[in-house]
Amino acid sequence: MRVRSRATPTSPTIWCRTRWCGRRDIARALATLVEEQRAVLLLVMLEGLSYREVADIQAVPIGTVMSRLARARAHVKASLEGERTALRRVK
Repeated sequence: MRVRSRATPTSPTIWCRTRWCGRRDIARALATLVEEQRAVLLLVMLEGLSYREVADIQAVPIGTVMSRLARARAHVKASLEGERTALRRVK
């Protein structure tokens, strides 16, 4: 996914392959994630925590954090590019 930042203080946007994606698009994509995937994505991407720190917080193995993060990133990317993804439950 090519991401070019064109954010301004009032309307953050990113380039989503074929169009500019705004705050609403990103929020919509995040809202469709399974809770465990959303939590991992936000802790790593926004809070800047390491995989080990997230694993400790969620009391799961580091491999679980890595797989949840990979699935979350793929789902958000597909959502922003307008593709339909199959929802998958995380146990």
